[in-house]
Amino acid sequence: MHLLGALLLSITAASADECADPSGLLQSAESDAINFYLAEAQSSVGAALDAIACSPQQEPVVVARLFVVDGVIQLLQGRQDKAERSFAAAKAADSEYWNADFGEQARELYDNAATVEAAAVELELKGLLDTDWIRVDGTSREEPLTIAPGRHLLQIGGEQGARLARILDLSPGRPMIVQVPQPESVAEPEPEPEPEPEPEPEPEAVVLVSPSGFSPPLERLKGRIYRDNAEKEARWRRDVHGLARKDVEGVLAVRRFRSNAAGQVAASFVALGGGYVTYLFMWETTVGKSHPGSEIGIPLFGAVAAAGLTWEINLLTKRGKRRDQIRVAADRVLAEGR
Repeated sequence: MHLLGALLLSITAASADECADPSGLLQSAESDAINFYLAEAQSSVGAALDAIACSPQQEPVVVARLFVVDGVIQLLQGRQDKAERSFAAAKAADSEYWNADFGEQARELYDNAATVEAAAVELELKGLLDTDWIRVDGTSREEPLTIAPGRHLLQIGGEQGARLARILDLSPGRPMIVQVPQPESVAEPEPEPEPEPEPEPEPEAVVLVSPSGFSPPLERLKGRIYRDNAEKEARWRRDVHGLARKDVEGVLAVRRFRSNAAGQVAASFVALGGGYVTYLFMWETTVGKSHPGSEIGIPLFGAVAAAGLTWEINLLTKRGKRRDQIRVAADRVLAEGR
């Protein structure tokens, strides 16, 4: 994000006992990105960042891995400028890390990515304790902090592990302020609860309605009919697709769903065509009019029919997942009021 002035950021402390392994989450993100499951990959990147916010001090290679997979996701979503900034951040953290499965296009963009040539930006940390440690892109730092413009991973913590991890996007000449959360042991005590007032009659439930006229979440009723939280019917192609196409991931989900459907049609033709030709060969053999090519034709076209059927079953199993991805994107658009 670009800042017009100092931006105040705060993040809630997380318990170290609940921390997941950032490396495992990043591995999941890489696998999903390679297989074009971008929504799942983005979710794993976010979970990895949450894990870094409550884990021990991370090394530069973990930071590079995070920015590389983020850059690949941005590239696959058509955001080349953001992909370049993430790749430049990865190279600045650890230029040795790369996953060859990301392909040549991503590698070429990674090689050409360069950091911004500009004066360092001042970063002010509010609430930092004397015993706290600071790491920027996996490298230990001390105050006062000046950092080169671009994307960076800031990790701050103490003896109990990290309690803040944040991706910063610094613009030249625009300083930033970050509010560091206090550990639970030094946090201000909560005030004594006041006596509960007499209960008032509960107001009628309020259903949030987006500009489209629907309220999340959407639920599949039957076939191509969906309904929203207010029991209003939504049509699959007209309404649900229309909402999903307002979201970047939704556009990709709709494309994958249509590609899957086209593949099912092709698979059906292959299976039916192969089966019909096999039937003709077998019929001629049964009535004593064996065709010279029957010995080869029956097993050949039988194999074609079996391959088409297997292809159709595989695509059919993916159809439900593609449909759910479209619905999730539509729900996200509704929740954001778009």
